[in-house]
Amino acid sequence: MCIFYRRNAERLSPELNLNLKESGAEIIYRHVEVGTRNALDFQLSSYLGEIITENEGNECRYFIVSKDNGFSSLIPFWKEKGIEIETISDVSGTKLHDDSVEILQRVRELTGDDENAESITKIISTCRTKTEINSELLRRFRDNTKAGEIYRAIRPLIANRRGR
Repeated sequence: MCIFYRRNAERLSPELNLNLKESGAEIIYRHVEVGTRNALDFQLSSYLGEIITENEGNECRYFIVSKDNGFSSLIPFWKEKGIEIETISDVSGTKLHDDSVEILQRVRELTGDDENAESITKIISTCRTKTEINSELLRRFRDNTKAGEIYRAIRPLIANRRGR
């Protein structure tokens, strides 16, 4: 297990420390310089590629422990290459995808669009900002009116995202 940390986030909660000790995993700590936006994300993604390459031919399981849904974009990339990766929200193994079921339900309620609810949920789960969500909706539906209607309908789900 490799834990990436940055300045101003150098402490782990007592509960997390206990969970890590109980896991029995070998733990590597890596300090990350975060001078630019998404620096930690890029370093983690690069390190993941490095350890996958080092373990080529071995049967390994890879997990990204983060509440950041942005890492879910790595899953299909590596799956095409035969590598399984899961994103989980904490070391207890709570899957981020469990949250997606709840989001899917809300998307269906807000949009009334059962046919496209799964693709809309995927867009919400993988995009970090409102602008990205809007762009992906436009790309997916290729219809400004429809994309705009969906965007307005899902606003309550994305209210905490950056952007407008």
